[in-house]
Amino acid sequence: MREHDFAFVCTSTAFTLAFDPSAEPVDSDQIIAATGLLRMSLGDDGAGKPAIVRGGRFVFDTANEALPMGMLPQVIKLNAGEPRSPGQLKALLTMNEEESRSQNLGSQFFVGRLMELILLEALRRVAIDMDPQQTGLLAGLADPKVALAVTLIHEKPSHPWSVNSLARLRGLSRSGFAHRFSSIMGIGVIEYLQQWRMALAKDALRSGASTIGEIALQVGFQSSSAFSSAFSRIVG
Repeated sequence: MREHDFAFVCTSTAFTLAFDPSAEPVDSDQIIAATGLLRMSLGDDGAGKPAIVRGGRFVFDTANEALPMGMLPQVIKLNAGEPRSPGQLKALLTMNEEESRSQNLGSQFFVGRLMELILLEALRRVAIDMDPQQTGLLAGLADPKVALAVTLIHEKPSHPWSVNSLARLRGLSRSGFAHRFSSIMGIGVIEYLQQWRMALAKDALRSGASTIGEIALQVGFQSSSAFSSAFSRIVG
């Protein structure tokens, strides 16, 4: 990593950030638990210039963690100092650094919101500069024909979508659209629709604000029994 680099590692398991792969790693969680400090200093004072690394984490809803984790790139790395890097990213990173250093009222809240904006900007840049061979949700959103289908599924999960109906909206044959969607998204149309519906259903069930029958209708099922069967089959 270089100065002004931003790296997003999409994983739920531990990873190591080191100047030398053979160096013995130090568990940051153990240090924080032992000292109660969110700022730590590693290594001895030397002739080299000190490096400051700011870290944070995004916690996805545990009920639906597998959906975004399975469809985002494992590593997103951007450099805000590059000439072609958008000004928004550099501005957000600068604001985040200033708020992290300050003890002003609401700084922690600001840092949290800024990190969300930084992630969104990073995802947008990845989608724009996407490798043609890359698959997943970002690749789908970067493809005009697939993006509309994904957006419609997200916005109208209760609609009785089919491969045919989504293909017609983009002027494609059923087989052509199905192949394009699965090759770019890494998952079939109906399988993605089902996963999205179940993700929404899990959120609704956890909130407890709706009945099973209401949730069934919200995610495209005409009866509680049909929803329960699908939920058991897909979610387990």
